[in-house]
Amino acid sequence: MNGGFHPRLRKRPTRPQKPLASFDTDRQCWGMGNIIAWAIGIVSAVIAIPSVLPIVGWLLALILLPLPLIGIVIGTFSRRKSGRNFCILVFVLCFLRLLITF
Repeated sequence: MNGGFHPRLRKRPTRPQKPLASFDTDRQCWGMGNIIAWAIGIVSAVIAIPSVLPIVGWLLALILLPLPLIGIVIGTFSRRKSGRNFCILVFVLCFLRLLITF
């Protein structure tokens, strides 16, 4: 017989599960993406400081909005997400500043 074991209770050998897609191999070339996203975010934040001035504010805000978007895209491909999150924060603050101006 089965050695006294019920066939459904018998342990089957397990194989290691393979992931459906290996994202780490795809993202190896973006190791510096987080640092680049942080640098773009810091530059955008420094440029956003003079946008508080009444005359130049909306012009700088319009020019400034694409910069954090580029940082968000670059930060998305990085393993770490802090640079992307910082660029999202800078983008939201610049967008709110632009909304207050109009």
